Formats: sequence, structure tokens, C-alpha cells
Amino acid sequence: MELGTAAGGDLRWAFADLTAIVETTRGRLDLSPLASAAVGRLMVGSVLLLRMATKVSSRLMIEVRGSGPLKRVIADADEDGSVRGTVSNGLVSLPATAAGKLDVGGAIGEGTLHVTRARGARTYTSQVELASGEIGDDLAHFLHQSEQRRSAVSVGVLTRRQGVAAAGGMIIEAMPGASDETIERLERNLAAVTQATGGISRMLEAEGRESVLATFLAGLESDRKERRQLAYRCRCSRERLHRQLSTLPPEDQESLYEEGKIVAECTFCGESYTFANLD
Repeated sequence: MELGTAAGGDLRWAFADLTAIVETTRGRLDLSPLASAAVGRLMVGSVLLLRMATKVSSRLMIEVRGSGPLKRVIADADEDGSVRGTVSNGLVSLPATAAGKLDVGGAIGEGTLHVTRARGARTYTSQVELASGEIGDDLAHFLHQSEQRRSAVSVGVLTRRQGVAAAGGMIIEAMPGASDETIERLERNLAAVTQATGGISRMLEAEGRESVLATFLAGLESDRKERRQLAYRCRCSRERLHRQLSTLPPEDQESLYEEGKIVAECTFCGESYTFANLD
């Protein structure tokens, strides 16, 4: 992941390549291409929003609750570079859009986007209506509605038969007082990405991250400020799951036993834990 400024400080930007991380998620949860795209876009969004925040958070979680067959999509990122994601229905498949793309918006439907930030022992949650269900539009809508920040958001996941070929994204935020010339140049650059390549994930697969940055920031004198490693990590553990199961009413605990044991699976990473008892 990389952070920087451009146009003499008129713009802030963040870029993340999560190809390997989203492919790990797809494999662990056995996701369909459509579900992989939805989860992957939200995972990219979670790391970008965390690092672009004006106030430092130890953790950021994004949850999309929609009327479509995917139902709920969740991603969270920690300040140490950890990221993970999950979805309620990972086997969803819909016909492609008229443009031949995965119909993420149709699979999510109408609903809400929730962003929860953890700062110390406190959590803060903001919520907006979904703009399109395509994730990138929804994140830009959230930044504008909830945080009054003018931002361009591009997130994408490209899937092939063998798995996730590319997954990445970029947020570019216009700072107060940014010139009209800067905004106009940025808009031309964004249009060029779509027209020339069909989106950020296709460019990332075909040309690599340096080409992505060069195209988005062409003519804007970019200055890179920070680089950070990201990794797929889940916070689940046997001890944590045991505590959660132990808080259930006795009748609910009893209903979970099969052949004298409880087998529970983490909804994020698919790791399975077996308990002979909860004492």
C-alpha cells in the first residue's frame, strides 16, 4: 500500500494492491466470482479508508447490508496492515451486465453502508444509503455525505477461471482550496482509466501498479509519502470462539452438539474449531 500527495498538496491519495489477499479469501471461503468481486472491493475499500482517515483508528470495519442475494458483505482492516472479509452468501451467481461485467450492484441491491472505526476503547459508526451497490460509488458517497470530503474512489476485482487475477483500488481526495485546474485534470485522468482499460483491476493485471499510479496522477506532480505492507490475517482463535459460545443460553448450547461435540467455523477465514464441552 502507498500514500502520497499530488498537485502541490491539492490532492491526497492512497493506492492498494490486494490481489494475493483477495485470492486467499476466495480460496478459504470457496467464493463465486461475483462474491469474490464484492468482498474484494470492500476489502480494498477498508484499507484505503483506514489509511486516509484524518484521525488515526486502530481498526476500521465496513459492512454493506443489501436487499440482493449477497445479503451482507463485511471487510475490516487493522492499523498493523491486517485485512479480512466475508459475505453471507458466497455462492451467488448472476448474469453479467450489458457491459459484460460482474453485476455486483445487482447482487447487493438496495440497502445501507456502515463504517465503524475503533479508537482506543471506543467505536464510532456512520451509515449512509447505498448509491449503487457497486462499492466504489458507495464509498465516495459515504465520504461526501458522512465526512464532507470530495473524493474519487476506484476499486476493482478481476476474476479468471483460475481465481482472482487482480484486486486493487485508489482513493484521491481533493483538499480544501484545490484549484479548478487540478480537479479538471483529475477528472480527465479518471476518464482515461475507464476508457483505455475498462477499470483499475484490468490495468493492474495488464500493466502493474506503477502504470496505475502514473495514469491516475498524470500531470499532477505526485509525491509518495509512505509505503506499508498488507497481509491477510484473521483475528479468530479457539479461546475467542469458546468465550462467545459460552455466553449462549444453555438450550442454545445444547442444540449445537452433534455426536457429543460442537464444531464451529469462523465466518471470515473458514477455520474450524471442535469443542467436546464448553465448561
